[in-house]
Amino acid sequence: MSNIGYYMINEAGVTLEDFKLLDSSKSAMLHTKEKFNGHSKDRIIGYGILQTSNEKNRNGRIYLREDLAREIAAPRQQELLRAGQMCGEAGHPIGPDGSNLTRQSTIDPKNTCVRFLKFWMDGNNVMGYFEGTNNAAGETFDKDLRNGITPAFSLRALGTLESSPKGSVVKNLKMITYDYVIFPSHRGAYTKGILTESANMANSSSGFIANSNIDGNKSFVTAIGSKELQDCKRSLKESAIDYVKSNSLNYKTIQESMDLRNVNNIDLINNRQLSLSESGRSSIIMNIEDYIVKELQNYRGV
Repeated sequence: MSNIGYYMINEAGVTLEDFKLLDSSKSAMLHTKEKFNGHSKDRIIGYGILQTSNEKNRNGRIYLREDLAREIAAPRQQELLRAGQMCGEAGHPIGPDGSNLTRQSTIDPKNTCVRFLKFWMDGNNVMGYFEGTNNAAGETFDKDLRNGITPAFSLRALGTLESSPKGSVVKNLKMITYDYVIFPSHRGAYTKGILTESANMANSSSGFIANSNIDGNKSFVTAIGSKELQDCKRSLKESAIDYVKSNSLNYKTIQESMDLRNVNNIDLINNRQLSLSESGRSSIIMNIEDYIVKELQNYRGV
């Protein structure tokens, strides 16, 4: 490899080539009692992919997994997370000071819109929990989440670029933050769903949060008088659950991201939502993708 030089790296500078919208049918809403430092009760929490390692992004750069894993666990980032101060701005710094190294390496509190609550690695993906900050820009960010908008993210960092046959490899990485952007350099760096303590939320057609109520204690299978018919319903329901478990990307994502290994109770709340519970943990309400809902409608009584 040959060293290209030292760079302030903003990862949002891409064109509209190969633009793909997030398939919102693949989003999921999770219910949890996990606590986060700095979390505001007035804000809903989103989760999503912030960046993908070991692949060339739309800017032609490659980030190594070990470097990203090291940076999200670095003392600076962990201290800011504990203090509720790991924030991102509404876009990378631009304007007269945009090219200034000091400005680029500073998170300006006046321009923040998103507060990160947790980072972790999921395979090659950097994942995060996040919410809107307690200012006007954060209020807009929060409303976007509630309305089914899928915010995207882009790394701001210091590093050097080394040329390779596969692309420019970023080395000596020093993370500043992830900023909220419209079009990310990593194709998958979008919000994937909602994490909330509220049990009084339901999905909209986009798979995100809406103002309607559900009763998490009721199954969508209505009680009937005949035992034989009840047994038939139960069998159909179990078949439908097995189909969701085998074919739902949401189910696989929840299992991996929430580390669910011993799910002991799975129930269909209605024909669009699945309830998952593991001994000693709170229940999770999962949205079922539209393409699976269509298949479930082929089951009589579902």
